[in-house]
Amino acid sequence: MPDCSTNLFIADFKKACLNNNYYFAQNRKKNINFFLKLGWTVEDMINFLYNNLSVEHYYKGPELENNPNYNSGIIFVFIITIEEFSLSSYLKIKKEDDSNKFVIISFHEEGDN
Repeated sequence: MPDCSTNLFIADFKKACLNNNYYFAQNRKKNINFFLKLGWTVEDMINFLYNNLSVEHYYKGPELENNPNYNSGIIFVFIITIEEFSLSSYLKIKKEDDSNKFVIISFHEEGDN
């Protein structure tokens, strides 16, 4: 169940979108395939999330990063429909140089693990 931390996370993410204070964790095949299926660019995805992501898309979180290969951070998972696809979007926030930097870990069709 979402709480005020979810609303704050989304608001901070949207601010980061405006300030280009985000990056994609890596080029993952399922992410690339999803972009190709949609015919979208990274900017299209950012614009879509900025304009549409809301607390109603909350799935789970906050969770701490548990993979020792990645920097620590807090992860929220949202499921949002894009066209006819249900998108699973894993958004991670972490602290870098006194600013909140967002890492978009994964985005793909729901169930495409």
